[in-house]
Amino acid sequence: LFADFVQYYNFGLAEATTIPNDPNNPAFQYSRWGLLSYMGRVNYGYQGKYLATFTFRRDGSSRLAEGNKWFSYPAVALAWNLSNESFLQGSNMITGLKLRAGVGRTSNQAIAPYSSLGSLARVPYNFGPDGGVYGFLVSTLPNSELAWEFTTSKNIGLDFGLFDNRLSGSIDLYQNNTDNVLQSRAIPITSGVPGSFQENIGKTEGKGIELMLSADIIRSAKDGFSWDMDVNFTSHNEKITELTEGVTEDEGNGWFVGSPVNVIYDYNKIGIWQLGEEDLASSYGDFAPGDIKLEDLDNNGVIDDEDRMVIGQIDPKWTAGATTRFGYKGIDLSIVAFARYGGNLISTLYQMNQSNPYNSLEGRRNGPDVDYWTPDNPTDDFPRTGRQITPYGSTVGYFDATYLKIRSINLGYSLPEGLLSRAGLANTRIYLTVNNPFKAFFSDYVKQGRVDPEPNGRGGTIGAAGFGRRLTVNPDTPPTRSIILGVNVTL
Repeated sequence: LFADFVQYYNFGLAEATTIPNDPNNPAFQYSRWGLLSYMGRVNYGYQGKYLATFTFRRDGSSRLAEGNKWFSYPAVALAWNLSNESFLQGSNMITGLKLRAGVGRTSNQAIAPYSSLGSLARVPYNFGPDGGVYGFLVSTLPNSELAWEFTTSKNIGLDFGLFDNRLSGSIDLYQNNTDNVLQSRAIPITSGVPGSFQENIGKTEGKGIELMLSADIIRSAKDGFSWDMDVNFTSHNEKITELTEGVTEDEGNGWFVGSPVNVIYDYNKIGIWQLGEEDLASSYGDFAPGDIKLEDLDNNGVIDDEDRMVIGQIDPKWTAGATTRFGYKGIDLSIVAFARYGGNLISTLYQMNQSNPYNSLEGRRNGPDVDYWTPDNPTDDFPRTGRQITPYGSTVGYFDATYLKIRSINLGYSLPEGLLSRAGLANTRIYLTVNNPFKAFFSDYVKQGRVDPEPNGRGGTIGAAGFGRRLTVNPDTPPTRSIILGVNVTL
């Protein structure tokens, strides 16, 4: 039995906000929510060959609507340890081999307390010479059916060890189906209620593979040369399978049935309008040489909202990481690398809009050194400068997110034990660590003169408003290169 009950007063808000006309009564914000859980687990094993785990959990959350506060989800995991079977005993090649399979459910109630309840907002109104009066309006609609978001997960995996475990690892295939996704749904302005409200919207499906390998490439006696490596690989594909009943597209949130959750929905930049194209440019709208050229998706001769499309996705096709270590006579060297393939990144440094002071190309503002269009420089990269921000400037901030990066290099030397014992020390290691030693390799973003492509921010930061939880490259917090020299001493 597990229980979490959380409550708090927002004293910072109380200090800054007072009830008008009554400064002796400060306003405050109070929040309280609870989670009550029951869980049981049974493990079974037979002769070290056949293993089973049965789990049952039931959660109750105060955040959800009456009648939907409780949710139960079971799970079962089975394993067959083939390496303990007689037909593999004495094998010189196979050290360990285990086949695994599992199915179960998990849940999510990560919404703000009181989300199922409607709320009122107080609005002042100037009425008469004696001061204002206050009225109330509906600020949030209630949702009496708000329920748990839950995911059904299925997986099958294989753990193995070969050649006296000199090569070991695991392979997992999985599928996740999420129902009753908790999301904020926009409300039509004609409803008279501002903003959005929480709702269980649609379904998603995710499939993927995870691979982990460890290899002792060279084993040697003490102080001899050694080399080992760890590698991991992940490929995940996700798509929306259902939205609200009868709806296949939600342009406001960028959700489309059959597409990944995190897509880029925008106009497709195909170049810059050039000299000699004045008539053609103006036929599509208020365009002139030096302006961004967009794809006319519906071929109606006009650039409008119907020409927006899914032009990319945030999530990569696959990611991989590797750590390799070398050792020889007290010297140790380790290198950590990371690779990403596919997907797109959003550069808030190069997107052009009113909220981005870095790259507006407007007036006399300073900005990054970009290859912008002039009559003598007919580039297709960035539009011309002007007194006003060029329309559709968000389209210049999307880049291929593929790259290979060395995350860190660590070189160390451990002093000989004989020397340490005479000094009364158990161990002393001198080390040098370099983080982000090089720019990323195979990166289209770096090739074009940009900064490190590794995502380091989230949408909503400069120039990426409207991209929610999607990762972006943010100029405010770029990855930094650091060099650290240190000594570890054990007495």
